Amino acid sequence: MKKIMVILSAVLALVACNKETPVKDSSKDASKFVVNITVNHPDATKAVKSGWVDGDKVYVFFDGVTGAKYVELTRDGSSWTPEMKGGLAVSELAATGTMYGVYFPYEQPVIAANGANVTFKTASGLSIYTYYMTGSGAYEVNKSADITTLTGSMDMVNPDGYVQFYIGKDGEKYNADGKYRLSVAGVKPTACTTFSTSTHTFGTKKLNPAQPMWGYKLADGVAFSGVIDDSWSNSANSHVIYLFDTEAAAKTITISGKTLSSHAAVNFSSTKPSTWSAAVTAPAIVAFDGVKWGKFNLGATTEGTVAANYGWYFGWGDIVPATASNAPASGFGGESYYQKTVAYEALNGKTVNLTGAYAIYDIVTAFLGPNWRMPTKDEYEALCTSYISTSWGDNNSLNAISVVFPAAGYWLNGSGHYVGSIGIYWSSFSDNGEKAYSLRFYRKNDIVNRDLYGRYYGQSVRPVQK
Repeated sequence: MKKIMVILSAVLALVACNKETPVKDSSKDASKFVVNITVNHPDATKAVKSGWVDGDKVYVFFDGVTGAKYVELTRDGSSWTPEMKGGLAVSELAATGTMYGVYFPYEQPVIAANGANVTFKTASGLSIYTYYMTGSGAYEVNKSADITTLTGSMDMVNPDGYVQFYIGKDGEKYNADGKYRLSVAGVKPTACTTFSTSTHTFGTKKLNPAQPMWGYKLADGVAFSGVIDDSWSNSANSHVIYLFDTEAAAKTITISGKTLSSHAAVNFSSTKPSTWSAAVTAPAIVAFDGVKWGKFNLGATTEGTVAANYGWYFGWGDIVPATASNAPASGFGGESYYQKTVAYEALNGKTVNLTGAYAIYDIVTAFLGPNWRMPTKDEYEALCTSYISTSWGDNNSLNAISVVFPAAGYWLNGSGHYVGSIGIYWSSFSDNGEKAYSLRFYRKNDIVNRDLYGRYYGQSVRPVQK
């Protein structure tokens, strides 16, 4: 794992900042309705994206109006083009009141009513884990003859704690949406999830530190964003970063001796990912009955039966690892911890195999690239039925088809259990909405079988080459 010193500084604005921006006439017939809202971008920001650009959208809600009814402002040149959404009627607006805006720089949300809340989701129904801005301000409705005019001004604010990471184009990589995820120790992906029409507040959801953040194309690169925790206030701490690529193996780098403050940005222009280290070691393989088994666990570097061969532990579908040598994150292996993972939000309640659209949650594929995967339930079935004799190695390992499975135990509620006497290995298949299949062996009772475990268990993962 490569350890470097990254210079953390304010990144030069990639787009011009435009503070006061008027709104174009909203009506085809000027005798009906005119919207004139000014939206102010914050001056003091170190964010990578630091000003309005064409196509930006701000969604404006009004006190006293219930349901998913709002004005959508779309940036067009030096002004905004408004559109009434959700059936919003002029008659629903008071003569004076307060309006509330939200801005998502990289995603256009699906906006829907849910009781007293308005929800913001991606097209696939997930929370939008990018940075965002919210704001509020007074509005006024004036009527003169046949013309009704809505005027007002909002100051937008990026929430405290947000930081951004920017990776510029490197060869033909890092210049597209939907291909890259960044896991940064001490940084929590955070989403603006709701607006309450009763309390007029925006609700948020934070995941565990180091959960992966999707990258969004910005200028000639990709940007990632999240909220820092207290670990970034101490320069004595080191922070591990993993970069996941849907077309290649994961890379890693470590930031040491540095701190981050709210609204900072980290630009990797001088330390491009092509110079980063491989996140894991790819194992040699043993081919048997058409399956190419890796000879050691994900996160290990050699095969064997001692603790150094155990590799890393994972929740099912959660690509953020916990290691045997370093204390996992607080609560790792617990249900409450797992509920704050990307995997839980995307996979909970679904019976799936981690293929196709769900392959991004295959832990082995994430680290070793698209030519590798997790074992299937059927492959473990075949292994148990035909190809495993209860041949126990030193330190309670299982020997099968010339491949050693060390008894690494498992993690549950923040601590290791049965380390050295039980082995539990995730498959890629979930049987129901809450559990997934595992290979399980237990020397004391000479048991080798398949079993279902809660997806929040921290278990070993064995690579299989496609």
